[in-house]
Amino acid sequence: MRFLAALSFLTSIPINLAFTPNQVGRSLTFFPVIGLIVGAILVALDFALSRVFPALVVNALVIGASIVLTGALHLDGWMDFCDAMFGHKTLDARLRIMREPQVGAFGVAGAIILLLIKFAALASLAGGVRSIALLLAPLIARWAIAYALFIYPYARAVGKGSAFKEHARKSDLWIGTILALVIAMVIAQVIGAAMLMLAWLIVLGIARFSIQRIEGLTGDVYGAMNEIIETTIWILLTTQ
Repeated sequence: MRFLAALSFLTSIPINLAFTPNQVGRSLTFFPVIGLIVGAILVALDFALSRVFPALVVNALVIGASIVLTGALHLDGWMDFCDAMFGHKTLDARLRIMREPQVGAFGVAGAIILLLIKFAALASLAGGVRSIALLLAPLIARWAIAYALFIYPYARAVGKGSAFKEHARKSDLWIGTILALVIAMVIAQVIGAAMLMLAWLIVLGIARFSIQRIEGLTGDVYGAMNEIIETTIWILLTTQ
């Protein structure tokens, strides 16, 4: 049930089940596994589409599929993060913007820049490194969300992150971390471990910035972390 709770929370795959707060909170363990599943779907889709369409079209479709597969959850978080953190100057205004469905200029600009960088990075990846990037980035990014959910304060009294703060155990995070490290090293050996360490450093930086701005983290901050980490991994793997 905890695996299905994680799958329901992190993807748009329909799961017609109700989960208790405890099941949701303790699903942290499976976040890296969900990331791996997302990556595996993208690799399979990339392989199939490349047999039919030109490379640039495939790149666009794979990025589009990654957005649809996650219900645009992380991209929406990135857009709200940009709007709130860079477009407003007070704590209340930043938190209010993160709750509102409208997207401002900073959010639109942030999405355009992010998607352009992702497209350019994916277009620069080929062969085995491309598959490694598609597998590794979502795996590590979902682990980063789990780590941030458990370690850092939540900026709201209630919200989607509340169940994790109340019910997740240290053992859930440790098991998830070991899973992420082992799978990352199976996929990319030392590079996989290095990318996991890099993701941890990115989480530290974003968390510190967010705590300074809104006195904690929110779902939008977790989404922004995911997008930043995935994009960074893709960019760095273009050098391989």
